[in-house]
Amino acid sequence: MADRERVINGLEHCRRGPIGCQQKCPYTSDFGCRSQLTADALELLKEQESEWLEDSDPGQEYGTTWACRKCMHSIHKPYIWNPYDSGYKYCPHCGAEMKVKLE
Repeated sequence: MADRERVINGLEHCRRGPIGCQQKCPYTSDFGCRSQLTADALELLKEQESEWLEDSDPGQEYGTTWACRKCMHSIHKPYIWNPYDSGYKYCPHCGAEMKVKLE
């Protein structure tokens, strides 16, 4: 797991250009420091994603129940069959951004 503070500190130094690298950047000792910084930042961003999982009982009427993969909090709204198409782009409980499932 990437260290959030190290990534933020590395981005701050990298933003300053070559001078930032000389000022105690936490990634200067890594081979391919920008590549490692990019990989760590991408890992942190992906940790914030989630997706809706269908959590319905067979035969349930008037909509479907969906659960956030990250926090497992469920939503059920009448006549909502797909939360992505109904504006639920974030979990109302944990705030995770919902990644659209590709089928």
